[in-house]
Amino acid sequence: MSRLAGGDYPELVRGEQEQREWILEGGTARFTNDRLARFFIERQRLQMPAYRAALTPEDAGAVGAYIRFLRKE
Repeated sequence: MSRLAGGDYPELVRGEQEQREWILEGGTARFTNDRLARFFIERQRLQMPAYRAALTPEDAGAVGAYIRFLRKE
């Protein structure tokens, strides 16, 4: 939960489309295509799991809406 409330969240997730990418793919094209960002992401101890096999795009949208709701509080 701290990542959702953290000040770096707006830098990690820029908009609903990127949020959906994080949820479904475990990352975003913006970070994957950036050599420096990829260097750090690939070396993290904890990786964001991809939920594409478990969630539909609609489910990912619902999860994203819930995250946005939590961030407003």
